[in-house]
Formats: sequence, C-alpha cells, structure tokens
Amino acid sequence: MSNSLIAALVASAYVLTLVLQLNPTLPLSPARLVPIATTVGVFYALHLTVLFYVVLVLRQLFAREVFSPAWVSVGVLTWLGAASAMAGAALMWANLRTFELVLEPSTIRQIANGAVTLVVSAAFFVVVALLRVHMGPSGRPIWSLLFVATVGGSIIAPLAARGRATPPILDARSIGLAPSVRAERPARVILIAVDAGSLDFITGATAEGRLPNFGRVLDFGAVMHLATVHPTSAEAVWAVVATGKLPQKNGVRSSSSYHLPRGGDPILLLPDYSFSHVLVRFGFLVEQPNTSATLKTRTLWNITWAAGVSVGVVG
Repeated sequence: MSNSLIAALVASAYVLTLVLQLNPTLPLSPARLVPIATTVGVFYALHLTVLFYVVLVLRQLFAREVFSPAWVSVGVLTWLGAASAMAGAALMWANLRTFELVLEPSTIRQIANGAVTLVVSAAFFVVVALLRVHMGPSGRPIWSLLFVATVGGSIIAPLAARGRATPPILDARSIGLAPSVRAERPARVILIAVDAGSLDFITGATAEGRLPNFGRVLDFGAVMHLATVHPTSAEAVWAVVATGKLPQKNGVRSSSSYHLPRGGDPILLLPDYSFSHVLVRFGFLVEQPNTSATLKTRTLWNITWAAGVSVGVVG
C-alpha cells in the first residue's frame, strides 16, 4: 500500500501539472496551489492508489518467486514511475490534440515540452530499474537518489517551462454610444444559426423532402462543411460564432468555469480523458455556468451596429 500511495502521488502530480498547463492564468504561489492540490490532487491520489495496489496484488498472485517489496521499494517505484510518466505523456498529447484550437501557441509549446519531458523521465525510470537489477542492491542509496531526482525533474521541469502565470484576457466592452453615421444598405443579410444542425443532417432531411426551404437554400446558395472547436460545448461554439474569435481570444473555453468549494481562482478548462468531470459530481469542484459577462470581446452585431449598420438579433 505504501508503494502504491507514493506512485499515486507522483501520477497525481502529473495530472495537476496538466491542469496548470491548460489554465495558464492560474498562479503558482503556494497559497493558490495548496487548495488545488488538496482537492483535485487528493481525488486522483486516492483512485490511483487503488489502481496501483490492484496492479501490485496481481503481480504478487502471478509471480513465480515470492514478491514482498519493502515499505518503500525503489525496484517497484521505478516501474510504476515509468508507467505513470508514459501515461502522463500520453494524456498531455491527447489533450493537446483535443484543445489545440482553444489554446495559445505558448501553451501548446509548454504542453508539448511537458510531454517530451515525461517521455524522457520514463526512460530514466527504466534505466534506473535495469541498473538496479543488473548491479544488485549494493548501491541502494544511489538508486534511491536517482529515483528522487527523476521524479523531481519530471515535475519541476514542466512547471518551470510553464512559468508563474499569464495575465488574463482584458475585457473589450462596447461603451453603448449610438453611431454618429447610420449607413444605408440596399441589401439585407440574414444569418440563421441552428444548434446541432449539421450539414449531413440537413442534406439528408432535405433529400427526403422534409425541409423544402433548406432545399432551396442548398440549390441556389453556397454550401460547405465547417470545422468546430474542442471541447464542442454549445457555449464555446456559439461564442466563436458570435464574436468571430477563437476561445483563447473571446474567453469562453468550455461550457462552464470550475471553482474550488473554498473559493480561489477559477479553472477554465479541465483535462480530457482523465475522468475530470467526476470532480464536479463528487463535489471537489463547483461548476459555474457561463454568462454574457464571460465574453472578453465584443460580438459581431455590436461591432457592425457601431459601424452604422442596423442590426436585429432574435433569440
């Protein structure tokens, strides 16, 4: 159990590193990190401890020789550390591919460098484990020192590359003044936005004769597939449509922001592929839905109205 707990703490540190990378506005001061570590970190540490404990019990059941590690076994921890580092690197790469469109270029580089660091750390863990097997327990202090150094480097290096914190996006609000010149337009532009109305669904229903008006638009207009953003929450997608800017500019990265029960800086983006949304279900994080105040930039209809073009928005 003690070895499982230590390995789980290391793996949880990798998940917390990813959370900090995805949310570059979170400061790294101890006063801000301790609440996150004692909530999000504890959640992952508990579950990963159980997972590693099951792995070690299975190792004991199927071992040909007696498997009875010490309370703190470098031989066990190096292999569990290698597995944790590789899993952490895979998690970072998967989140990088998922959230690439909603992250700043500097954040993308930081996550990519963090994934490479974990791959190198996993290789070091394997080397230490093989050297220990080959040279025996005579150099036990050396193997322990190398293990601690590898763990420290695999956590400190990505956090050092991430930096302290980036300033949050400044608000860009309309001052509410009427335009001095009201432009006259001979033509009218109508934009109809349908939630979840994918082109495949529309064309299929049109071919069956169920959407005749859409059929005329498809026959006489221009049609094309549009890419979306990830995560594909309605709030993030519609914020892009309304502002013409990607989430890293308009401030809406997901469906909600997440707060610690005791307050503190909000977490705007939770990592994917890690059961992170269970944190809300179990009360480790409090979900706060987005409002119009979440937008950090002006909407397209505010911009066109300020330019003298009359605009009407319904729904």
